[in-house]
Amino acid sequence: MNMNEETPHIPFPLRSELLVDPVPSADLWSRIEGAHRLRRVRQRNRRIGGGVMTCMMAGALALGVSQFRSTPQEAVDWQARAEALELQLHALQRDGQVLTGSTSDLESELGDLDRSLQTAYESGAPASDLAPLWKRRSELLDTLIVARKQHLLLTRI
Repeated sequence: MNMNEETPHIPFPLRSELLVDPVPSADLWSRIEGAHRLRRVRQRNRRIGGGVMTCMMAGALALGVSQFRSTPQEAVDWQARAEALELQLHALQRDGQVLTGSTSDLESELGDLDRSLQTAYESGAPASDLAPLWKRRSELLDTLIVARKQHLLLTRI
C-alpha cells in the first residue's frame, strides 16, 4: 500500500445500518440511573437476606446445641420397660413354661431390689437415684425371661 494514496482501501462496503447513531436517545440517562438503582436495591436485598439467613442458622445451631446438652444420654424409661418385662414373665408363667434350673439367686436379688425401690419411694428419693434401681430390675427380668424361653440353667459365677 502506498502512503501517498488519498483513500485507503476498504475491503467491504460500509452500510449505514452498521454505523452508530451519534445522538443518544432522550431517556438514555434515566434508563442508566434506573439500572443502577435496581442493582443497588438487589445488592441491599441480598445483604439483608444473607444477614437474616445467618441469624436463623445461628439460632438453629444454638437451639440444637442446647437440646443436645439438655437431653440425657440415656433416655430409656426403665420403669416402663421393667413393668412390660414383668408382664411378659407372668405370661410365660401362666403358659406353663417352667425354668429347669435354679433361679433362686435372681429371684432373691429381685426381691432385694423391690425392697430397695420401696424404701427409695418412701423416703422421697429423686429420679436420679431411682433410675439405676429400675434399670437393674429391668435387666434381671430380661434375664429371667430369656432363661424361661430358652430353658436355660442359670448359674452365678
